[in-house]
Amino acid sequence: MDTGKNQQHQKSMLKLTFFAVLIILTVFCIIQNAKASETSGEVMNKLANEVTDGNSVEESFNVSLSPEDRKYIAGWKAAFPQYVELTDFVTQEMRFGVSYRLVKGMFSSDKLPLLYQLLDDESYVPYWGNIAKVIGFISEDPNTVPILLKYIQRNDGDKVNWLNGKIWILCEIGKIGGKEADSILRKAITKEGARELVKDWVDEELWQDKVYDSNGVILIVRNAAVKGLINTCKPENWKIVEDIIENVNNENKDIAILAAEALSVRDFIVENDNDIEAFYRVEVDRLPGVITKYYKKYREKIK
Repeated sequence: MDTGKNQQHQKSMLKLTFFAVLIILTVFCIIQNAKASETSGEVMNKLANEVTDGNSVEESFNVSLSPEDRKYIAGWKAAFPQYVELTDFVTQEMRFGVSYRLVKGMFSSDKLPLLYQLLDDESYVPYWGNIAKVIGFISEDPNTVPILLKYIQRNDGDKVNWLNGKIWILCEIGKIGGKEADSILRKAITKEGARELVKDWVDEELWQDKVYDSNGVILIVRNAAVKGLINTCKPENWKIVEDIIENVNNENKDIAILAAEALSVRDFIVENDNDIEAFYRVEVDRLPGVITKYYKKYREKIK
C-alpha cells in the first residue's frame, strides 16, 4: 500500500515539476522579448512624437483608432518602414512581440484572403505561425475557424519552427467564436481530445524547437484550449473552466492550475465590461501584472 501511495505521489510531483518548467520557460520568453523591445520602443516613441509634430510621413488610419493608437502606429511605421506591407510584416520576428492594437490598426479583414493563401504558401514556411496569429487577430468571421483548425491539424513535420505559434492559435479560435470553435475547444481541454486534435503529427516529434516532447504538446494544447474557452466570453464556456477548479484532484491538478490562470483572464475581461479586446490590447510585457491580482484566489483552491 505504501509503495503504491509513494508511486502516486511521485507521479503527481513529476506532473507539477513539468508544469513549473513550462511556466518558467513561458515567462522567460516573455521577459526576453520585453527586454529586446525596450530599445525599439524608445525609438518608436521618439519617432511618433516627430510624426505628430508634423515632421513626417502621411498616414492613413482606421477611423476607429484612438489618438494614442494613431501615435503608436505612426511611430512603429516610422521605425520599421520595411515591415509596413502585409507580406513583409509577417516576416518579422514577432512571436510574443506583436501588438494586437498594431495589427488591428494596420490591417483590416479584407486582407484575410491573402493571409489564407500565405498560410498554404511553401515560400512562407518560416512565417506560418506569424500569419496564423495575424489572421486570428483581425478575423471576426467564424468561417475563419476551419482554416485555422486545418493549420493546427496538418502535419507540417520539421517545417514547424515555432511550435507555440501552431498550438496557441486555439486562443484566437476562441476569440473568433462560433459553434465550431466551442466544439473544438471543449474537446481539446481533455487529454483524449487534445491528442485527437494533433494526432497526425504529435508522435513524430519533428518540430524544430525541441523544448517539448509529445506529452508536453498535449498539455500546451489543453492550456491553449482552456484560454480559448475564456476568450469566447460565453458564460457556458466559463462554467466549464470553473468546474475544473471546483473538481480538482491529483489526476487533474496540472490542468486545474492552467484553469486558474484562465479564470484570472476572465475576471479581467468582466471588469472591463466583458470586452475581450480590452485583454488583447494589454501589451505582452504587462500581462503578468494584469493577471496576478486575480490569480491568487483561484490558485488557493488547488492544494
